[in-house]
Amino acid sequence: MDLMMRLFKEEDGQGLVEYILIIAIISICIIAFGDDVVDAIKVAFNKVIVGLGGTAIS
Repeated sequence: MDLMMRLFKEEDGQGLVEYILIIAIISICIIAFGDDVVDAIKVAFNKVIVGLGGTAIS
């Protein structure tokens, strides 16, 4: 019983679990919305390039 109570009280590894969850959520979003995100980034960069007087990339 002491082992179970100690495991519940210890917080070692909590940060690692939180980082893994964040990475998992970001990965799922990238997989789900990957093409849309890539297209949005291209549009944003093209707006900046054209705004600076350059030629948009395709």
